[in-house]
Amino acid sequence: MPPAPAILPKIAFMLVSGLSEESILATATEKLGASKRAARRALREARARLIIAANYDRDEALGAAIARLSDCYAKSMAISDIKTAVQTQRELNRLLRLYEPRFSLDDLDPAASTPDPELAAVRQHLEPLGLGQGNEPAAELARLAAVEIIRLRSRS
Repeated sequence: MPPAPAILPKIAFMLVSGLSEESILATATEKLGASKRAARRALREARARLIIAANYDRDEALGAAIARLSDCYAKSMAISDIKTAVQTQRELNRLLRLYEPRFSLDDLDPAASTPDPELAAVRQHLEPLGLGQGNEPAAELARLAAVEIIRLRSRS
C-alpha cells in the first residue's frame, strides 16, 4: 500500500530539513495523524524520491544552467540593467570555468605530473560498474555509486 499522499511532501520536507528519522516519525504520528507503519512507509518513499531527484544528468543540468543564465543576461541587457548583466556573465564564466587556465606547465611535460595511485585504484574499481558515461572524474563515479547503493537499500 503506498503512503498517504498528504503526508509524503511533509515528510520529504522534514527529511531535507535535516530532522532525524526518529523526529520525523514522531511528528508524522503525533501531529500528522499517521500510523507508525504509514509513517515509516512514507519516510522510505520520501527518501527514495529524494535519491532519484539527486541523481541528475550533469550534461543536461549544465545545459539548462547555461540557457537560464543566457536568458537572464539577454533580459538584463534588454532593460539596460548592466549590473545584473555583468553579474550574470560572471556566473556564466565561472560555470564554464573561463577563469581557469587552459593548461598548466605540467601539461607541457607529462613526466612532471605523477598520477595518484589511490585515485587510479578508485577509478579502476568504479568504472566497470557502468554508472557514468565513461568520462566522469573519479569523484563523480563515487557519487553515482553511493546514490545507487542508497537507492538499493531504500527499496528493502
